Amino acid sequence: MQPLLCPSIAKALGAPVEVSLRDLLDEYGFTESQGLLGGLAQLGSVLEHYQVSCTPHLGQGGLDDSRVLSVPPSSSIEAVLDEIAELETADVEFKSSLHVDLNRLKYNPGLPPQEYRSEKVLRSALKTVSAFANSGGGTLYIGVDNDGGLCGLDADFAAANPARSDYDGWDLHFRNLVSTRFNDGPALSAHIQTQMFVVDHLSFVRVRITPRKKLTFLKTDENWELFVRNGTQTNSIPFCDIEHHFTLSRLY
Repeated sequence: MQPLLCPSIAKALGAPVEVSLRDLLDEYGFTESQGLLGGLAQLGSVLEHYQVSCTPHLGQGGLDDSRVLSVPPSSSIEAVLDEIAELETADVEFKSSLHVDLNRLKYNPGLPPQEYRSEKVLRSALKTVSAFANSGGGTLYIGVDNDGGLCGLDADFAAANPARSDYDGWDLHFRNLVSTRFNDGPALSAHIQTQMFVVDHLSFVRVRITPRKKLTFLKTDENWELFVRNGTQTNSIPFCDIEHHFTLSRLY
């Protein structure tokens, strides 16, 4: 017998949903006095049955913390390459690297890995994360050039985390950037899923960003900036124009 679907989990089958554990428990009619562990166990069974992921996991955080329910994207390399072959769209963007200035690497080889870091390159990638979070979500491929060609991320792995120089170290570094460069980075992290793929010995990373109820601001220099997607472009929105782009309900 199939378990009953609550409204939020039913919606998550079609698109990512932001919700709290308290909301989910209320939708199933559970109260803390009836047994929190039993309610969480039922939620876990429903999520597993319908193959819906919950980020952070049910055992992490508090009842009122924001979580994202979603159906994980395909991990098939064929599906990923097919998406890349369609080139950039309103919800797909490519970046050759997270940190590394590839022209500097090409013309000045042999320097320590961190010498190739570029704040301009990093800011470009983080702007896209902000824009997708504010514009219905999207997918950022890092290690893919503008024409859909694979660049490889060996240099980026080394520059991001010289102590590890691998995907795990890179991902840890990326998560730290999300936590420190955005206005509520730890909450934003729940809306981000990363996965590495390798084709012909070239690594690249898919960064999937799901939409948020709250606005996502990126810290640039000493200021906070808001970005949105406009077609295949990432645009900055002046503070005076925020109300023209978002309903007031998203501000609270």
